[in-house]
Amino acid sequence: MVERYFRCVKEIAITSDFDIKNSTTLRKLEIEEFVEVTEGPQSDESLGVMRIRARVLSDGITGWITAKGNQGTPFLQECPKPCYVACASVALQDGFASQGCNEVRSLRAGEVVEVLEGPRQEIVGNAIRARGKVESDGATGWFTI
Repeated sequence: MVERYFRCVKEIAITSDFDIKNSTTLRKLEIEEFVEVTEGPQSDESLGVMRIRARVLSDGITGWITAKGNQGTPFLQECPKPCYVACASVALQDGFASQGCNEVRSLRAGEVVEVLEGPRQEIVGNAIRARGKVESDGATGWFTI
């Protein structure tokens, strides 16, 4: 299976089911959020839209999203797997909270980290955190962006 990722380019609802008319809205996908495709794309012939089932990287919610509207409006744009390159040394930790977690290891400047979850803001404080996998050795953990 090939991993496919999309970036939201226009706000759109995430729904519980493929059939838009018979589903509930889980939440809105915001511009610049990333999703990982888990199923599709599938065409809804009755509405003339293309939909995918995807997991939102920022919060893990999974649902159906319209990738392209019936007038050709793109809501999602295919993109490479999201990643970050460390600009300076930064701690890779075993938990989401930046305080009170153990350091897995230190990222060195220039290391590439694939995003597995996030980024999202801590409830306490202003830190934006993401969970990632270091390309060089496969270490996983949370880091501050």
